[in-house]
Amino acid sequence: MSLSKSDILAAQDRTIVEVPVPEWATDSGDAKVCVQGLTGDQVARLAGMSNEEAFRYACATALCDEEGNSLSFTEAEIMLLGQKSAAALRRVYSTVESLSGLGGDVEEAIAKNSPTRATDGGGSPSASTTESPSENSSSD
Repeated sequence: MSLSKSDILAAQDRTIVEVPVPEWATDSGDAKVCVQGLTGDQVARLAGMSNEEAFRYACATALCDEEGNSLSFTEAEIMLLGQKSAAALRRVYSTVESLSGLGGDVEEAIAKNSPTRATDGGGSPSASTTESPSENSSSD
């Protein structure tokens, strides 16, 4: 028997996992955060972002409490989250990827929208990716 529309919409289908983040430990002991898989809408939003934005957004959006309630980071706080330990964020993001089925098409779409895919060496987009400086100069 296949599921009905109401069965699908009522399904509690987002798994919550604890992720150790010793880098964020407080005086109270072990540091763990709860992470849940992203929704379809959240994954679709990632495809319109640069790699950096998608990484921060996925981490911030997936962080939740034990009941799955979002921690509700503001845009400014999402930017600050990007300044936290890369090792801790990588563990969070790796869990988000696994829980959300990220990879393949989504990762390609993110990479395609990333301004850092063609850079001038300083991390900013190049003005031109087809001409080198030597092709533009004349030898008169």
